[in-house]
Amino acid sequence: MPNTVAASRRAAKGTREGDVHRSLYAKPETMELVRRIAFEDGTTAQALYREGLLLMLQKRGHCAGMSADDL
Repeated sequence: MPNTVAASRRAAKGTREGDVHRSLYAKPETMELVRRIAFEDGTTAQALYREGLLLMLQKRGHCAGMSADDL
């Protein structure tokens, strides 16, 4: 039986089963810009980070045919 408490916590935090957390360090101005872009685009900073990861991986020949949601 799945742990419903853990699942509820993940849902509240916007995380998915099996996802791994890594910290991202950047200048406060950069983080504020990402937050602002996310707001203007009607998305989340997390979605923008995944988009950036996808672009970086595709540039290096990985993740062809994948979307940021697949990461």
